[in-house]
Amino acid sequence: MELATRIRKVRQAYGYTQADIAYKINISPQAYGKIERNAAKTKFETFQKIALIT
Repeated sequence: MELATRIRKVRQAYGYTQADIAYKINISPQAYGKIERNAAKTKFETFQKIALIT
């Protein structure tokens, strides 16, 4: 399973929207959507921020 798919499944399990996560890590909802679609190169620091939310 791809990392992007895992991130989406965890987000949904916690009941967050993409906009919720984007706000918490200080990026746009569109940028966060690209992370979940694996359509953008993502810095390791961004993945760390996402991991610390849950």
